[in-house]
Amino acid sequence: MRKICLHLECGSYPIQELDSNGYIIDDMSAEELGFSDDFCEKIKIMQKLYNDLFINNEKEFLYIGMKKPDDVSRIKELYEEVAQLNI
Repeated sequence: MRKICLHLECGSYPIQELDSNGYIIDDMSAEELGFSDDFCEKIKIMQKLYNDLFINNEKEFLYIGMKKPDDVSRIKELYEEVAQLNI
């Protein structure tokens, strides 16, 4: 059985496969794992919102989430919804 985790990280796939010790083996897409369209859409929205909490360009990498409390709240809501899905 595969062990996966949901871990938001700027510019990365949010789903990782873990080995038996909990170390990341590989990033995975929700579609690759055969999850429902609803699950995949929520993951995409969550990752987009999370990426938008940062300025990331050739000059700077800066967290600006404190200026976007509604986005932070929405990410938390989506995370809870995804955690409750029976997949």
